[in-house]
Amino acid sequence: MKTKSLLFTLATLLIICVGNSYAANIYGPFWINKCNVLPDANYASVYINDDYPIAASSDPYHYLVTVYPNESILVPGSNYGIQEFGLNYKGDPNGLNVFVLTASDTVDAKWNIDVNAPSSFGPFGVFVYDGDTTGKNRRNPLRIYIGSNIPLTYTDFYVANEDLYMFACHIAGFLDMGGGVTEITSAKFALPIPTLIELSSFTATASNGLVKLEWVTASEVDNAGFNIYRAKAENGPYEKINDSLIAGAGSTTAGAAYVFIDENVKNRKTYYYKLEDMDLNGAATMHGPTSATPRFIFRIFGR
Repeated sequence: MKTKSLLFTLATLLIICVGNSYAANIYGPFWINKCNVLPDANYASVYINDDYPIAASSDPYHYLVTVYPNESILVPGSNYGIQEFGLNYKGDPNGLNVFVLTASDTVDAKWNIDVNAPSSFGPFGVFVYDGDTTGKNRRNPLRIYIGSNIPLTYTDFYVANEDLYMFACHIAGFLDMGGGVTEITSAKFALPIPTLIELSSFTATASNGLVKLEWVTASEVDNAGFNIYRAKAENGPYEKINDSLIAGAGSTTAGAAYVFIDENVKNRKTYYYKLEDMDLNGAATMHGPTSATPRFIFRIFGR
């Protein structure tokens, strides 16, 4: 597995929102850096506000996603702005209340909302797009209200889709960028999931009434630690079985070896395991599965 650089910096800020009487945590920037026609660069930034009530909605929990095109790279031309944007959600996106907002926090009815919509970078659970095919309602910045009946965190939206992208957007109306890039005024951009660790191995060894899980990393980038998930079938469902995060011990230049013993198993039953690594900002990557079948045999196994 090739280690990728972690291409975003997460800053957690406590601010008082101007013009409102509430405080909120804002997470970001998450940099959208992949393009379908241009070389990698920080083309747009995404921020997630975890407390943003609006008069148009009475949701008990309310979030604001704001997307800013990077005008130092995508220089504004005529009719400049974001035309489409997609993000993911850990739960069922049909249970969310989603609007694109105007600058005055009213609902922008000219924008459409879709769920599990396809894009150049795979499907996204929540997808918003300008309802006019000419893009005359493009926004800069694009502000998306998300209402929920249950409390969420930014990590519920910082989730990869099946093509391993976290966010995607279509930005149009920018000027030619120079440097040999000509006649490009519209493009599509995305944030690929960061690779947090380089995993060398992940194995499960069965013994009498237990399974020993071992994994080795070659390198670790901002790795906070690991979780172990277990299932009775390869396709799941998987449940986390460690009580607390297993702390990461490696670094960017040297990995580490880990052992976890699962004693809550029965002999002659096959168990499947997945390993989740989580970075310091809460982004996670799943590895596996691997499997083992505990059984009693006349032999002593070490742990």
